[in-house]
Amino acid sequence: MTNERKAEVLDKALDWIAESASSRSDLYSTLREILELSDEEILELHFTSLKDFMDNEKSPRMGGL
Repeated sequence: MTNERKAEVLDKALDWIAESASSRSDLYSTLREILELSDEEILELHFTSLKDFMDNEKSPRMGGL
């Protein structure tokens, strides 16, 4: 699979996750706890509407939940 195709699959999967979440809080929890993304990574993926769920400090990955 090419890197371009991997990026396309990731984009579609993230779109599906975002559309399927019952609330912004649910989406944030899914990204943090299930995908183990840091707040910085969430912002890099353009989920800027979730900023109000983030700590003011940079948060590390939660891992191990």
